[in-house]
Amino acid sequence: MKVPAQMKIQKAIATALLLTTSTTFAAPPVDYAAAGRNQGSMDATQQAKQMGRQNGLEDGKNRGYKDGYDDCADQMRRQAQQNGDRQGDRDATVRASTDGSDRGTVDGQQKGSIDGNADGDARSNQDAMRDATPKGTADGIAEANRTDAAARGTADGKVAGDAAAKSDANAREYQPARDQYKKERYAESIKSESTIDLGAPAPVTMNSAPAPKPATVSTKRGFADTKSASSAALLQARLDALTLVQSAKVAAGNGPGDPTIPDVKPTQAADKALTYCKANAPTVAVTQSVMSLASMMADSPRVIPSGRPSGRPNMPGNPGGNQGGGHPGGGNPNPAPSRTPVPHPTPVPSTTPPPTPPTQSEFEKCIDTYKPAYEQAFVTTFKTEYVAAYKPAFDQMYPQYKNSGCQAARKADYRRDYDQAYRRSYDETYRLVFDRVYRNIYQKVYGQVFAQASADSYNANYQGHYQTHYANAKAKAFADRQDQLYTGAYNSAKDSTYAAKYPGYKQEVVTRGRADEAAEFTRIPVRLIGLAAMESVKDGIQEPGEKITVDMDLRNFSDSVINSADLDIRAVAKTSGVALPGSVTILPRNLSAKSLTHIKGALDIRMDESALGQTSQVEIQISVKGNRLATETINLNARNLTTVSLIETPVARLGYPGDVKVRVTNQSQLVLPEDATLGLTTNMQGVTFSKTSEAINGLAAGESRDISFPFTNESYDGQTVNFVASLNLASGRRVGVLNESRQVPSLQDYQFKMSNGILLGDISDLKKDGKHRLKVYITNISSRVATGQLTLTASIIGPNASNFSFTKGQQDSFSPIKPGQEVSSDKMVVKAAHDNSGGTFVLEVREGGKLLGRFKQNF
Repeated sequence: MKVPAQMKIQKAIATALLLTTSTTFAAPPVDYAAAGRNQGSMDATQQAKQMGRQNGLEDGKNRGYKDGYDDCADQMRRQAQQNGDRQGDRDATVRASTDGSDRGTVDGQQKGSIDGNADGDARSNQDAMRDATPKGTADGIAEANRTDAAARGTADGKVAGDAAAKSDANAREYQPARDQYKKERYAESIKSESTIDLGAPAPVTMNSAPAPKPATVSTKRGFADTKSASSAALLQARLDALTLVQSAKVAAGNGPGDPTIPDVKPTQAADKALTYCKANAPTVAVTQSVMSLASMMADSPRVIPSGRPSGRPNMPGNPGGNQGGGHPGGGNPNPAPSRTPVPHPTPVPSTTPPPTPPTQSEFEKCIDTYKPAYEQAFVTTFKTEYVAAYKPAFDQMYPQYKNSGCQAARKADYRRDYDQAYRRSYDETYRLVFDRVYRNIYQKVYGQVFAQASADSYNANYQGHYQTHYANAKAKAFADRQDQLYTGAYNSAKDSTYAAKYPGYKQEVVTRGRADEAAEFTRIPVRLIGLAAMESVKDGIQEPGEKITVDMDLRNFSDSVINSADLDIRAVAKTSGVALPGSVTILPRNLSAKSLTHIKGALDIRMDESALGQTSQVEIQISVKGNRLATETINLNARNLTTVSLIETPVARLGYPGDVKVRVTNQSQLVLPEDATLGLTTNMQGVTFSKTSEAINGLAAGESRDISFPFTNESYDGQTVNFVASLNLASGRRVGVLNESRQVPSLQDYQFKMSNGILLGDISDLKKDGKHRLKVYITNISSRVATGQLTLTASIIGPNASNFSFTKGQQDSFSPIKPGQEVSSDKMVVKAAHDNSGGTFVLEVREGGKLLGRFKQNF
């Protein structure tokens, strides 16, 4: 292990003191500071002159050669660039003029020919259409007038008029004729009217729900409060004043020969002081204080830059040394324990009085005075003497080597600079000259070619366009005129035929409609006049399990009796949730001739709880002698007698009471028939309800009543909660139900953050083998000031929990935290036995044993 130089000096001083065997020394009045300054100046002068001349000669050569080379190289480079620029401009001008002329001629001819041909063709087409259209139109009209279009229109119009009269008569007159006949039959007098009452519904047993079970939760106990023993105070080192001084560098000047002062340290100061003081300091008795000084100088801790000494020397692997870590001072004031945990003993107060500071000896005074004087004089003298030796040496070598550098620069190759300037100049000039020549030639050639091509194209295309426009105009005029002749004759013939045929067709349709409706009354002499669904309990609520009956009015239009056996009255469920215990009705007597019969209490329809909240449909089918006379759909809406709902989302604040508020409303038009009990169950883990049921008596029609279920939050973590409530009558019949899920957050007084190193919130290093120091931040986010001391407890849960152990800081204490205030603790050290797949870190804050804050973070 390499020992630092300062420690060597300290041990050397200690050894010298221990080897001193004389008990007394003379004490002449010696100026130790002057001696130190004289020796420091002499040593600095010798070292500065040698180093200054050597560095000046070398820097003069290097700086002179570089400056000479750079100056001449810049000049040669500029000359090469100027030559390349001029030559590139000349070559580009010649080449671009030729290329621009050639390309402009070719492009002008090509584009002029294309545009000229298009222009001539367009003009010839326009003129041909103007000349050919009038003649083509006149010839087309004359040809259409010579056709039989009018005769065909007349024949086709007569056929269409006859068909339209027949179709309209059927559409307009048939159903009104049947309706009129039906109206006449319904207006006939009724010879007899009677009622068939199929009886009151039997008592019904409603479905019931099991009694709710209260939720149970477990409470986790905290850990006992432990306090770590404070570390012993560290001894302040005496030799702080002997720390080596770093000499500052002088900033470089603006011109050649301005030196930069080397960072030369007076490393011999301690040896010089020791030698001088051994020879010149008066002898004194080797007392216990001198022995203590020697021991301290040999073993005292190394000084940390922050001013706080380490607890032991900075050895590799020592967690208490100046290794940085997470402590602001560059080290850890509480060194981490070794891999084998050792229990901290309980500190015992010491009764030994503090030692009396020893009296400083003359030898110590010499060391403390001579050494800083030597160092100060050395640094000051070295700067002055170094500059005095450096400058002449630099100025001696600079001029001749500057000339050598210039000569070398003139022999260098600058073709690359020439080529770059040539290419840049050539490209710019070529583009400008080419564009100018191209535009001039292109415009001249384009104008000449365009005019000739346009004239040639016009002459070549006119006749073809004329023939095309003539044929198109003639065809269009022929079609328009022929359609005009045909349509006029067609419409006139159709209208006259329709007016002549419609009255006859109307009479035929009316006669047929009345005959068809009369035949229908013969086939189905019974008609459904009215239909209604009736409750067995007249409270305005169609409950699940309640018997729903059907009242209907049947009218017999025939002159004979209708046998009850010929009537079929039945119900068919069209949706789920509907039961039909009595789906077919058999009348106890026949329907009299020309009679109206009121049937009450027909069929038996019941809905179960799966029909709640939706529309259920039942189809009523009535037939006579196998002929369907009516098919009607009844819509039913199953509802409980009461509604049970959450008034608001509960608030679950850790450590405080809360409640679940439920509102019960009687929807019916009657008072609840019996006393009822409301039971509540939830899946809220970590809370305890003081009650899970409540009696409700005498709930009037339309009345609402709010019921509260108090709970205490001991360890609730926040989740989606399912609230299930059931309102049961004393007979067991369920008349209200609640089944709703809501997100219930977990509120608490404190907010937590964690860090393991630099990144806040990142504790993923816990998955690695070894020890990890964690920092915890706690913020009071409530408006309440704590009334007692706070206790922070940490734990790790999950499949790998046994892999972790807290070597320090599993539990910590804090004074009460004000609202908005944040406190932190970095005392927590966790040891992972080996690499792992992670777990969940849990923090809990208690005030007087009461849990008020919990935090979980996966890693």
